[in-house]
Amino acid sequence: MRRILIGTTALAVALSGPLPVVAQTTITVKGQEVICLPNKKADCPDGAFCVVAKNPKNCRAKARDQLGVTATEDPAVEPEVIEAAEAEAAAEAEAARVEAEEAARQEERRAKKAAEEAAAQAAADQEAAEKAARQAEKAAEQEAERLAAEEAAQKAAEKEARQAEKAAEKAAEAAAQEAEVVIEPEQSDPVQIEAEATAGETAEPVPQRKKKRKAQAVSEEQLITLIDPAEGAEAPTAEQVDVLTGILDEDPAGAESPEAVIVPEALSMAEPLVIEGGETPIVIGGDKDGKPVVVDADKGGAQGGETPTKKKKKKKPVVIDVTEKDVRKSDEDFAEKVIIGGETPVEKKSDKGMSDLEKFGLAVVGALVVGAVLNNGNKVVSNTGDRVVVQQPDGQYVVLKDDDTLIRRPGSNVQTETFDDGSTRSVVTYTDGSRIVTIRDAAGRVLRRSRYDAAGNEVRLIDDTVPVERIDVTTLPKPGPGRVIGGQDAELAAAMAALEADDVGRRFSLRQIREYPQVRALAPELNVERMTFDTGSAAIRGSEAQKLRELGLLMSDLIRKNPREVFLIEGHTDAVGNGGYNLSLSDRRAESLALALTEYFGVPPENMVVQGYGESELLVQSAGDEPRNRRTAVRLITGLLTRAD
Repeated sequence: MRRILIGTTALAVALSGPLPVVAQTTITVKGQEVICLPNKKADCPDGAFCVVAKNPKNCRAKARDQLGVTATEDPAVEPEVIEAAEAEAAAEAEAARVEAEEAARQEERRAKKAAEEAAAQAAADQEAAEKAARQAEKAAEQEAERLAAEEAAQKAAEKEARQAEKAAEKAAEAAAQEAEVVIEPEQSDPVQIEAEATAGETAEPVPQRKKKRKAQAVSEEQLITLIDPAEGAEAPTAEQVDVLTGILDEDPAGAESPEAVIVPEALSMAEPLVIEGGETPIVIGGDKDGKPVVVDADKGGAQGGETPTKKKKKKKPVVIDVTEKDVRKSDEDFAEKVIIGGETPVEKKSDKGMSDLEKFGLAVVGALVVGAVLNNGNKVVSNTGDRVVVQQPDGQYVVLKDDDTLIRRPGSNVQTETFDDGSTRSVVTYTDGSRIVTIRDAAGRVLRRSRYDAAGNEVRLIDDTVPVERIDVTTLPKPGPGRVIGGQDAELAAAMAALEADDVGRRFSLRQIREYPQVRALAPELNVERMTFDTGSAAIRGSEAQKLRELGLLMSDLIRKNPREVFLIEGHTDAVGNGGYNLSLSDRRAESLALALTEYFGVPPENMVVQGYGESELLVQSAGDEPRNRRTAVRLITGLLTRAD
């Protein structure tokens, strides 16, 4: 049997590896041979019984203890030897205790240090969290202050706008009281009055246009309170002012009697315009056969083949060659800022040039003064030279503008005739010999538009001079949900839309389509990727215009297959800001969209009509800054339009 007596230290040494061979002492304890090793590193032979002890006496004592032999049983051991052995064992036990205590203290120090480091890290993390919380709280306070400041600024601006509007209304009322426009019936020849009275005894009653106004005379002094023509522009006549007022009073639903159609002088009194240059002279104006159409204004209906009772003086047409500087591009903003409810900019009379409206025949619209109140109660709240916004007594806004703006392209020649009722006939001639002929009323709205190629072949695009039924929105069919044309099946969807328009069972005037959302909803939308405009801007950046590629190519292809296609380009805004300003801005943005479609994708401008709706038709009912309400829409309205041929 191999046994060895070792302490804690001896065990550690034994585990450390082989020990060197040293001199050994052998003793016998009660017949058992014991090898006394001088140190813990000494090697114990296999099968031997070894004890680590330098002193043989100590070796014997340890061996005896290990073998369970008492001092009596081993008389060879003296008492002092036993005491020495016990002392050595006590010393080793003390050393082990000291070593254990030192190890415990080191472990305690390590634990304390780790705890201190963990506490320091926790304190640092807490400080960082508190700092981040303070920064977040400060940022939230700053954001709240910013929002409060913006809200206060908006409220202040709205309050200022309301005050300015009230001040303008008071000023207009004061001006109206100071210079009350006394409108008297037009002076007539007594002989003519008697003849008319005699004729009236046998004449059958003829249906009259709703809210029809006769031309009334106003003095030059009274007229100047409503208009301010630019230098070089001819001052509008009292008849033109009255006709414009009558247009604003008209019910867009349609005449009470389909036979009561009022034809503008630009169509009824104009002689057919013969344009030479092609193989066959082009006859423009009059009826579909080229014959003049004459209207008896007192009867309110078109009477073909009659001779006018009073020959009106023919005015000389205004001819303008359009250059690049005369037109706006889609990426350019408007030079004139919209002024709503405030005073017009102070300017010298001699420095005031003609506006676009005045330059192209719409004298009465272009000369309306901001703040003026027309004799039907409509108040002029904005005049930017290209558009006029009036506010009706019920608070609704109406924009008056030139529907021919799009078709005046650089390099074209424009010939404009203006008639006594303020209506116009314009002929825009392009470099390829084609011509666009438009009849507009005194408010600038297109009533009839045709395209003539170089050979004189006509394509009638718009005709609002034919009778239409009154609109009863309760009888209109309900449009299908989400009818949007786009993608690979766009042409098929357009054809289906045309069939659906035929199923409506009736046609509508362009004005009815423009002014009734229930009618527009019957026309399908073409897919328009949302355009982004800068705040208060109507310009379209080139990067934005590229979003229109699919739309532009589709429109061009549809027009190529059917040259009579007509598209309504709509503009809409959110409800933030002044209603009149939003209307003007939305109309300008719709114009920019139409210009971009022509500039980038060659969509013929004469096949498009522009109309802004401001905040009147919100997609999302919100009075705040709602991006989804700032949108444009393109509708294919061909199937809904009235046709004279």
